[in-house]
Amino acid sequence: MKSGKALLGLFAGAIVVSAVLLGRQADTPKGEPLAERMADAARKLLDGLRPAQREQAAFAYDDPARLQWHYYPTTPWPRKGAVLINLNAQEKELFHALLRTGLSDSGYKTAVAVMELEAILRDIENTDWARKYRNPELYHVLVFGTPGPKGKWGWRVEGHHLVVSYTVEDGKIIGSTPLVVGANPGEVFAGPHKGLRILAKEEDHARRLLTSLDEKARARATLSQQGPFDVLTEVKALPRRLPLEGLPFNEMTEKQKTLLKELLTLHSNRFPEPIRERTMKEITDAGPERIHFAWMGPPEPKEPHYYRIQGPSFVVEFCNTQNRANHIHCVWRSYASDFGLPPQR
Repeated sequence: MKSGKALLGLFAGAIVVSAVLLGRQADTPKGEPLAERMADAARKLLDGLRPAQREQAAFAYDDPARLQWHYYPTTPWPRKGAVLINLNAQEKELFHALLRTGLSDSGYKTAVAVMELEAILRDIENTDWARKYRNPELYHVLVFGTPGPKGKWGWRVEGHHLVVSYTVEDGKIIGSTPLVVGANPGEVFAGPHKGLRILAKEEDHARRLLTSLDEKARARATLSQQGPFDVLTEVKALPRRLPLEGLPFNEMTEKQKTLLKELLTLHSNRFPEPIRERTMKEITDAGPERIHFAWMGPPEPKEPHYYRIQGPSFVVEFCNTQNRANHIHCVWRSYASDFGLPPQR
């Protein structure tokens, strides 16, 4: 068994970062460059919106809408925010400029792919409801408080299968989750986009890890032979605290540890680099030996399944059980800082 220090090294090495540059960013007393870029993009968005659109996008920091969110196409409450479909070309550019600040380059490409899937789904379903609600531009942007170096403010982009949310206080990012991406269909089976799977790596790599386990380890990792209908952390301001169960990191072989690190990196790579660096540091500080990998459902492809990677401070859930295992919800929740709220006990 490796020492705690060695385990920390294993996880820290999973993501390549510029230690000097990021260290300077983290230590600067004037705020973080990423938070400054977000504030600049949010101000430009609000200033560039027409009055009616700005009124829809701008909220007080403590408005209840800040903690009221969902990744379904429709919600039990009227979804708030300025809607992409109602923006002109210049306003849409400002919308996307803000969204880009909250994601890595690959994360932004995934977000755009999530949105574009709506048009494919609309054609597949071909119903009046689909023609109304399956639209690549039914995505909302909300800005809470006054973007700047002082006080608290935040922003969120939200719609079907996509939630990107940030909270900033005195120029420091204090919340970068929940982060949600999804895919329906998980795989396109016909038409010009046949074979498209925008979350293929996250699905296939997890199955590769599961099938690498011997019988005893796989039994430890598998919580149930049936996956849940949806992710288990629930769509609330604070994620439901899930039991830390499944197969612990320190009971894996070196090959399996590498597979788990690679899988976690696939998910963390959606964050912009400073957030990814900070997130991975939180994980290593909490102890990688406490990270668990859990699976629900059969191991075979195209069967309903669910997995999660979980530690004391975070949980990543991947659920593909709906629509005959062709409808994915993937969430990253923080037990320490979702929406910038105090850590859960």
